Amino acid sequence: AFKLLVHAALELDDADAQFELAQCYRQGDVPRGEKDLEVALMLYERAARQGLLPARKVLEELTRPDNAEENATGEGQEREKKHGKVHP
Repeated sequence: AFKLLVHAALELDDADAQFELAQCYRQGDVPRGEKDLEVALMLYERAARQGLLPARKVLEELTRPDNAEENATGEGQEREKKHGKVHP
């Protein structure tokens, strides 16, 4: 099932699949079981660019400077240093 989700998200450029796959990476519900916020953000951004409102909402939440999830890992701060703030 995970491979089909990856195929739909990346090969077919399906916004709903991108959102679901982003959720998997954000929560660590992937084959290796490791969270990857960088990959999740990339997928949320792709879905948001296609107009998927839930993806835009999650991006707004994750890119807030006071976001506890990002700041706890330091990944959000590091991403902003490398890429600048994400804008849907």
